[in-house]
Amino acid sequence: MNRGQFLKNKKILGVFFASLLLILSACNSNTHKVNTHKVNTTQSIVKKLEGTNEKQNNYLFFNEAEPVKQITLSFYGNYDKKKITKINLYKGTQLVSNNTLILDDSIHDGGKFNFQLKSYVKSFDMVEFENSDGPLFKLHTGNYTFEKINIKNEINENNRWQLDGFHTNEDSFSFRIESKFSRKAYIKDSIELLNANKNQQKPFIIKEKSHFGEQKQSFDFSYEMKSNQKDVGSYELILLQKDATKQNVLNSIVVPIGP
Repeated sequence: MNRGQFLKNKKILGVFFASLLLILSACNSNTHKVNTHKVNTTQSIVKKLEGTNEKQNNYLFFNEAEPVKQITLSFYGNYDKKKITKINLYKGTQLVSNNTLILDDSIHDGGKFNFQLKSYVKSFDMVEFENSDGPLFKLHTGNYTFEKINIKNEINENNRWQLDGFHTNEDSFSFRIESKFSRKAYIKDSIELLNANKNQQKPFIIKEKSHFGEQKQSFDFSYEMKSNQKDVGSYELILLQKDATKQNVLNSIVVPIGP
């Protein structure tokens, strides 16, 4: 090969490698743009769904006599772009439970997501959603704190109060429920109201009233509360039926607090 031909081939190779570098650089740039767009999209979804959840406090019971605890999370919008197949619970950056069972595969009906917790956790404030490809995103839920109880439903079914119907009224930082119960047979018993919020250091209820109107085979219950307008979240009430030696959970009510 003469010198002229060698220089010509060298020039061709130089142009080829330069073109290849430009192509690779363009590919890397496009990949970076796609990844950046994906991150920005996810951040936008997270911000919309979380809203002000991070500031909220929720107080619930966890009854160890029951196999699971059903929980309804509330967000500020729906999500159904990818099917949700798993939920993990976090306290800050620490995983506190993945022992869960999802009841929904999307966030729906204005921000609702239902799942079951199979074992007790003291608290969580964030969840991670997954699908078949792996993690989707994490969302602040507000702080969920659980009070551990152990109440078995031991009263004979004929003597248990059964819920016939109820009506709720929710307004700005206020809540009221009226409910009716009946039973087939009379026994001497009492009704107790358990409140998961009662032991909190900073209770956010400024007005609370309950009423029990009991007869031998019918029972009316009403409850109302009004909160200050600084705290938002929810707390759980349990209506407990007790006789001399046994007890039974009549009803569980999650009271929402919010504007």
